[in-house]
Amino acid sequence: MNRLFKVVLSFVPWSVYSWVMNTSLSFRDKFTLWCLLFIFIVTINRHLLLQGEAITLANLFSFVFIFVNYQFNLIPLLLRYPASLCYLLLALVAGGSLILKKPFTIKFAGDSLPEDKKRHIIFYLINRNITMVWLGVFIINCALNFHYSWSLNLRLVSLSLVILALLASHYFPKIMRDHYRKRFQSSATSFPYQDNRGK
Repeated sequence: MNRLFKVVLSFVPWSVYSWVMNTSLSFRDKFTLWCLLFIFIVTINRHLLLQGEAITLANLFSFVFIFVNYQFNLIPLLLRYPASLCYLLLALVAGGSLILKKPFTIKFAGDSLPEDKKRHIIFYLINRNITMVWLGVFIINCALNFHYSWSLNLRLVSLSLVILALLASHYFPKIMRDHYRKRFQSSATSFPYQDNRGK
C-alpha cells in the first residue's frame, strides 16, 4: 500500500506541470520546474525504478517524453493529448501484465508477506482483480483526457479515479480474500501462480 501510494503521488507532478505548460513562463523557468518535478518522481520511486517496475518506468518515461515533445514539437498531435498518452501507456503496461499473468500490483503487495502466501493462487487472483481496476481507471482517464480539453475539473476527476483505485487496492484484498477462501476452502493447496499460465 505504501509503495502504491508513492506511485500515485508521482502523478501529482503531472497536474503541476500541466498548469505550468499553459503559462507564459520562459523556457528556463519551465525547465527548472520540470527538473524539480522529475527529481521528485525519481526520489519517491527510486527503489521501484531500481527494480525495473513497469508502471513506474512508464510514468517516468512519459513525463520525460512529453516535456521533450512539448519543447521540440516532435509529434504535434501529442501536444494536444499529453495526459492521454500517459494513461494509454499505463493501460498497455497494466493490460500486458494481465496477459502475462503477472499483475503489476504484485510488486506493491509488500515485502512483509511470507513467500508461501505470495505463491498462493488466492494472492494471484486478488492482484489480478485489483490490476483490472487500475486498468479500467487508466482507460477511462485516457478517454476523458482525449475527449475533453484540460481544466481543473477534469484534473480533479482524473485524480479522484486514481484515488478510488488506490482505496480499492487497500480494501479489496480483505474482501476478496474472504471470498476466495470460502470458494477454495481453507484446505486449498498452495502453488505458484506462474504454473497456471496458459491453463
